[in-house]
Amino acid sequence: MEKLGIDLKILLAQIVNFALLFYVFKKFVYKTFLKNVQQEQQKQTEALKKVEEYEKKEQQLYEKKLSLEKEYEKKLKQMYAKMKTEANQVKRQILKEAAQEAEEARKHSMELVEAEKKKMLEEVKKEAARVALVLAEKALSESLSPKLQKEITKEISKKLVKVNYAN
Repeated sequence: MEKLGIDLKILLAQIVNFALLFYVFKKFVYKTFLKNVQQEQQKQTEALKKVEEYEKKEQQLYEKKLSLEKEYEKKLKQMYAKMKTEANQVKRQILKEAAQEAEEARKHSMELVEAEKKKMLEEVKKEAARVALVLAEKALSESLSPKLQKEITKEISKKLVKVNYAN
């Protein structure tokens, strides 16, 4: 083997050194290193599990949020529809009350017009009686004596007053 440039003593020393190094490495370093690697793997696995749990919880919360938003939107639509219906009812009620008030105002106006009409009719009757009396006096004064005029005027006045109050 010397022709190949390999020295047997050195090779044997290196094999012994390697075996010692392997034994020391296996006895002291490998177990601790393996234990640390396993602990790290376990920590990573636990961390991944926690991440998955958090993702699941996040997904559940997101779905719950969406369902709450849909429910909230549904309630808002219901409230809007209810408010719209109530507003329409109030509107109809206000219009109905306004129509009733307008009808009452019209009736009241008609009553006032009727009262004014009656009052004016009374005034016209009184004025007609006064004019008739004046015309009768004038007509009689020209054709009758003053004493006879007074008696006829009194008689006509009495009858006109009775006719005026009778209507």
